[in-house]
Amino acid sequence: MARAAGFTEHLVSEAQGSVVPPHSFSGVGNDSALAQAEQLAPVAVIIRAEDEADAIRLANAAEYGLSSAIFTHDVARGMEAGAADQTGDDLC
Repeated sequence: MARAAGFTEHLVSEAQGSVVPPHSFSGVGNDSALAQAEQLAPVAVIIRAEDEADAIRLANAAEYGLSSAIFTHDVARGMEAGAADQTGDDLC
């Protein structure tokens, strides 16, 4: 699905038996099925946000939000942003 949609794949390897290797994709729109559907596989979707407010808006727009991650040098600001999103677990 993601390959056919033309998203950029960053981790490339094939399944070995019943073990599915991790995959990450960028160039993904927040409205795409890859971003909005629950992934029952080791898949990371990378969506670029314009700024902090846009990142929170994008995270909160997902129907399935089991977890989120915020990468920042400013821990206090990251904790504030984590409190503003509505996903299950926040990792800062």
